[in-house]
Amino acid sequence: MITDRAHTERGGITVHRVDDKWFFEVPDSLLNRDILFVSRLAGVPAGFGGLSFAGNEIARRVVRWTKVNDRINLASISFAAVADDSLPISISVRNNNYSPILAAFPIQAYTRDSTGYVLDVTDFFSGDTPGISGLNAAQRRQYQVRRLDPARSYVSGVRSFPINVEVRHVQTFDAAEPRATAAGGTISLESAAVDDSAAQGSHAAAHR
Repeated sequence: MITDRAHTERGGITVHRVDDKWFFEVPDSLLNRDILFVSRLAGVPAGFGGLSFAGNEIARRVVRWTKVNDRINLASISFAAVADDSLPISISVRNNNYSPILAAFPIQAYTRDSTGYVLDVTDFFSGDTPGISGLNAAQRRQYQVRRLDPARSYVSGVRSFPINVEVRHVQTFDAAEPRATAAGGTISLESAAVDDSAAQGSHAAAHR
């Protein structure tokens, strides 16, 4: 899967690029840990207006990588209700706050020492994925967005650091009523998603 053609950048999550495909190498040590996941607008069309400006935060959530059979899931974690694990009520709290799964990644390969999992994250970041998309529901209605065009949507860059990964991705939408400055019934924008493994425990939501 990862060949001699791969460009590799090592960090807390090692990133491999093979042609137009992007792979995360998620170490076993990151499984079941609370991680802060922040998505921001990095580039918007001229005249986009409102609160949608470059640098504006789209979403902030705590996520966990979990292994289920031959897949690695990315689940969103809520701290709206919490209870100490030593208390009987913790079972009820856990069962009534079941974590939604944002994405499920088939394991493409294992690291040589079998302590990590190689995942293809290309479609997750280049697709119209809820939670990291640059357009919210109200904007889609306002601009009469028909669809995301996969041919004009792509991962524009990924940087890996010791405790976080930053992914930039471009999304292009077909819209019946784009902004006045948009051309050809098209809206294109760039977003940046940061996966920060330094955030842990109940303080994750306040981290950063």
